Amino acid sequence: MGAGGTNGAWIGEPDPVAVLERLVAVPSDRGEEALQRLVADLLVGAGFRVTLRPIAPGRPNLLAVRGRGGPVFCTHADTVPPFEHPEPYRLRRVRGRLIGRGVVDAKGQLAAAVAAALASNQPLSLAVTADEEGDGSGSRRLRLPSSARRDGVLVLEPTGMAVCTEQVGFVDLELRSEGPSGHVDGSSAPDPLEAVLGAIERLRAHPVACRPHPRYGRPWLRVGVVEAGDDAWRVPARARAVVHLAVFPGTSMQEVRQAVRGLAGRRVRVRLDDEGPPISSPPSRMQRAVVAALRAVTARAPSRLMRSWTDAQHLGTRGYPWVVLGAGDLGPAHSATEWVAERDLRMLYEVLRRLIQDWT
Repeated sequence: MGAGGTNGAWIGEPDPVAVLERLVAVPSDRGEEALQRLVADLLVGAGFRVTLRPIAPGRPNLLAVRGRGGPVFCTHADTVPPFEHPEPYRLRRVRGRLIGRGVVDAKGQLAAAVAAALASNQPLSLAVTADEEGDGSGSRRLRLPSSARRDGVLVLEPTGMAVCTEQVGFVDLELRSEGPSGHVDGSSAPDPLEAVLGAIERLRAHPVACRPHPRYGRPWLRVGVVEAGDDAWRVPARARAVVHLAVFPGTSMQEVRQAVRGLAGRRVRVRLDDEGPPISSPPSRMQRAVVAALRAVTARAPSRLMRSWTDAQHLGTRGYPWVVLGAGDLGPAHSATEWVAERDLRMLYEVLRRLIQDWT
């Protein structure tokens, strides 16, 4: 089943998997305009007023509004590049999994929201941002209905269908070291790679990286890039590493910055590339509605920490209460075989349908 006609009007009951198939077929890692126009075509036929506002050439935010006073959903249109994904733009079904670039982060979430919107004629607003995978400039500039400040926003991202009202913070830093290259001889001569690795281990042992949280356990430290050397018998002349450190609620960014600055010394230079504080959202009508819809569909409403940056960061800073919820888990996102379970995607669709239906 697909959208028919020039306005994208749906024939028959909307199917979130069919919507996802169309979304996946449109690449959106280098610009979101084509995908946003497809979403607009689908929603205009269901009575939405759709506005596209560019944040950069070929990169518009989308806001679709139907009626007044309904819930506000938000997710993003962009994805990471294909990397080594074998068939990134063709939706495949393998043993209950839907595979393709963006199926979990976050075209699957968008597909469930669009299908739920098409299945209803109730008031609803759907915001789809650009550049969430980059600097998040879309959510910095997103215009939402005024009711969102009172009632809150549902941010659709993969959470394993858990309700998240706290989100992890982070720091991304780069470590560099240089020294004379030479033959490996077992001496104590400066070794840039050892200097960089030693700084990483000092950070790993610091309280900001190993102090457990009472609910969420220990934060994680991940080394994403290491560059050094060209031969096992040669001391490298330079070394570089890029590190990501999670910051849990209750840890101050000032303490984290002090720990990062403490890594610098005569042999190691440190640069803080990016950061975001841990955040939490106050109770809201949206939070209550999400919990009620989840319990109505699944009989449970687990809660947990959102373990990645999302557009909730900028929405919260701008005064919007928020909740993060979505189908699937973060792990498969950005991978060579990104996937979401079809069962979970359909569950999210039913939860969103119920939330829209019961909002008023």
